[in-house]
Amino acid sequence: MSDRDPSAPLSVFPFVVGCPRSGTTLLQTMLDCHPDLAVPPESHFIPRLGRRFADGWHGSARVPRFADALFEGRRFQYWGISREDVVGLLERNQPTDLAAAIRLLYASWAERAGKPAYADKTPRYLTHISRLSKLFEEARFVHLIRDGRDVALSMAEAFERGPQTAAQAAIYWGTRVAEGREQGLGLGSGRYLELRYEELMADPEATLRQLCEFIDLPFDQAMLAPERRAEAIIAGYPDAGVHRNLGRPLERRRDWHRAMPDSERRDFELLAGELLAELRYPVENGAKGATAERQRRTLLASEFEGLRHSLFRAGRKAERRGELLRRQRRTRWARLGASLSRGAARLRGKRKP
Repeated sequence: MSDRDPSAPLSVFPFVVGCPRSGTTLLQTMLDCHPDLAVPPESHFIPRLGRRFADGWHGSARVPRFADALFEGRRFQYWGISREDVVGLLERNQPTDLAAAIRLLYASWAERAGKPAYADKTPRYLTHISRLSKLFEEARFVHLIRDGRDVALSMAEAFERGPQTAAQAAIYWGTRVAEGREQGLGLGSGRYLELRYEELMADPEATLRQLCEFIDLPFDQAMLAPERRAEAIIAGYPDAGVHRNLGRPLERRRDWHRAMPDSERRDFELLAGELLAELRYPVENGAKGATAERQRRTLLASEFEGLRHSLFRAGRKAERRGELLRRQRRTRWARLGASLSRGAARLRGKRKP
């Protein structure tokens, strides 16, 4: 690494957050196209490390424990850094606290990319903004927000185990976006910025200039050609197919006005319409008053009942699966026992005078 202490904070440590399927991977790719900024695959490990080292760092004795915790999750394998390299990196640089140890990982990634600065893009950190802001005093958070109805359509297409109904998607999107906004706005405008996916699509240069100003990074035209880095970014994800549009020209690929059935739109707006309106997205079903409240309660009760039945069916399926496995084991042991008995009988027969 350079003469600069890689465990020391940079002037800004950008974090890109947002509800999944809100365009954060596209924004990650755009940032990674900048000649001065490297964005590694999603990290996911910072909250876990924070819990493990809540009692402090306490010197080099923590290094093996840090490495063990880091590799507990499968995500870090996409960084392409071995456990031995992590241990060596920490032992050479002797970080004084957890934040310094984590910075070393990002600085190492940036050095391998030949760039002086780094950023993080992990959507789930949307609900960890407060914790991360305390761990890294240089952290600044970019919250990319997308119309929740388009998010619902995208999740239904991309995630087999995601929300199964528009109502579930509304709860998922609404709770995460609302919590992220609450935590982010509590930090003040100097550390938290909201961007809209729709604006990024409509005028990428203006939106990226706003972002670059926020994170103290000079705008570079290379950011407008994310397809150049798409293949490298996709390689950092377990399921490359989820981001198959990343290398294609910039354009909105979903429009809930055309693609979302009226019944699903009504359910989504019943549960998340207030937040949609607060974010200045158009809402057709305002969902206010006593009638709307009764409709919401009925919808939530229906969703709860559906989830309860799904859990019951999953439990019964697991029980049947377990019983089948137990019978198979008993059958295998019985066959093995019978085989051993026959073999022993043959041996006894051969030994008779």
